[in-house]
Amino acid sequence: MGTAVLAVVWALWHLPNLLFGGWTGASYALALLHAAINMSSGLVLDLVPGMEDEFGVQLYGAVAITCVIVALVLVAATRGRLGYQAERVSMEAPTRS
Repeated sequence: MGTAVLAVVWALWHLPNLLFGGWTGASYALALLHAAINMSSGLVLDLVPGMEDEFGVQLYGAVAITCVIVALVLVAATRGRLGYQAERVSMEAPTRS
Protein backbone atom coordinates (compact mmCIF):
# COMPACT_ATOMS: atom_id res chain seq x y z
CA MET A 1 0.00 0.00 0.00
CA GLY A 2 2.83 2.38 0.85
CA THR A 3 4.43 1.82 -2.56
CA ALA A 4 1.17 2.68 -4.31
CA VAL A 5 0.81 5.91 -2.33
CA LEU A 6 4.44 6.80 -3.03
CA ALA A 7 3.95 6.13 -6.75
CA VAL A 8 1.00 8.50 -6.87
CA VAL A 9 2.89 11.22 -4.99
CA TRP A 10 5.92 10.77 -7.27
CA ALA A 11 3.74 10.98 -10.39
CA LEU A 12 1.97 14.13 -9.16
CA TRP A 13 5.31 15.71 -8.27
CA HIS A 14 6.59 15.23 -11.85
CA LEU A 15 3.31 15.99 -13.64
CA PRO A 16 3.93 19.76 -14.09
CA ASN A 17 7.14 19.05 -16.00
CA LEU A 18 5.31 16.73 -18.33
CA LEU A 19 2.31 19.01 -18.86
CA PHE A 20 4.09 22.33 -19.21
CA GLY A 21 7.17 21.27 -21.15
CA GLY A 22 9.69 21.48 -18.34
CA TRP A 23 11.62 18.46 -19.63
CA THR A 24 14.82 19.42 -21.40
CA GLY A 25 17.94 17.49 -22.26
CA ALA A 26 19.49 18.65 -19.01
CA SER A 27 16.51 17.53 -16.93
CA TYR A 28 16.62 14.08 -18.54
CA ALA A 29 20.35 13.88 -17.77
CA LEU A 30 19.74 14.90 -14.16
CA ALA A 31 16.93 12.33 -13.87
CA LEU A 32 19.27 9.62 -15.15
CA LEU A 33 22.01 10.74 -12.75
CA HIS A 34 19.52 10.68 -9.88
CA ALA A 35 18.38 7.17 -10.85
CA ALA A 36 21.99 5.97 -11.16
CA ILE A 37 22.85 7.26 -7.70
CA ASN A 38 19.78 5.64 -6.17
CA MET A 39 20.38 2.34 -7.95
CA SER A 40 24.08 2.08 -7.16
CA SER A 41 23.52 2.97 -3.51
CA GLY A 42 20.72 0.43 -3.24
CA LEU A 43 22.82 -2.31 -4.85
CA VAL A 44 25.75 -1.74 -2.52
CA LEU A 45 23.47 -1.73 0.52
CA ASP A 46 21.85 -4.99 -0.65
CA LEU A 47 25.20 -6.66 -1.31
CA VAL A 48 26.57 -5.95 2.17
CA PRO A 49 24.27 -7.51 4.77
CA GLY A 50 23.93 -5.72 8.09
CA MET A 51 25.09 -2.38 6.79
CA GLU A 52 23.88 0.35 9.07
CA ASP A 53 21.78 3.27 7.89
CA GLU A 54 24.41 5.82 8.85
CA PHE A 55 26.97 4.17 6.60
CA GLY A 56 24.37 4.04 3.83
CA VAL A 57 23.87 7.79 4.08
CA GLN A 58 27.63 8.33 3.95
CA LEU A 59 27.89 6.03 0.95
CA TYR A 60 25.06 7.87 -0.81
CA GLY A 61 26.82 11.16 -0.19
CA ALA A 62 30.14 9.81 -1.49
CA VAL A 63 28.49 8.52 -4.67
CA ALA A 64 26.69 11.84 -5.19
CA ILE A 65 29.91 13.83 -4.70
CA THR A 66 31.76 11.52 -7.10
CA CYS A 67 29.08 11.99 -9.76
CA VAL A 68 29.26 15.78 -9.37
CA ILE A 69 33.05 15.72 -9.69
CA VAL A 70 32.83 13.60 -12.86
CA ALA A 71 30.24 16.00 -14.28
CA LEU A 72 32.43 19.02 -13.51
CA VAL A 73 35.45 17.35 -15.12
CA LEU A 74 33.37 16.66 -18.25
CA VAL A 75 32.21 20.26 -18.39
CA ALA A 76 35.76 21.54 -17.91
CA ALA A 77 37.20 19.12 -20.48
CA THR A 78 34.65 20.15 -23.10
CA ARG A 79 34.82 23.83 -22.10
CA GLY A 80 31.08 23.83 -21.45
CA ARG A 81 30.32 22.85 -25.03
CA LEU A 82 29.32 19.22 -24.42
CA GLY A 83 26.66 18.46 -26.99
CA TYR A 84 26.85 21.97 -28.49
CA GLN A 85 26.16 22.15 -32.20
CA ALA A 86 26.81 25.45 -33.93
CA GLU A 87 24.13 26.62 -36.30
CA ARG A 88 25.15 26.18 -39.88
CA VAL A 89 24.97 29.40 -41.82
CA SER A 90 24.84 29.26 -45.59
CA MET A 91 27.82 30.99 -47.17
CA GLU A 92 26.04 31.39 -50.53
CA ALA A 93 25.17 34.85 -51.76
CA PRO A 94 21.47 35.58 -51.65
CA THR A 95 19.74 35.44 -55.02
CA ARG A 96 17.08 37.86 -56.16
CA SER A 97 14.10 36.74 -58.14
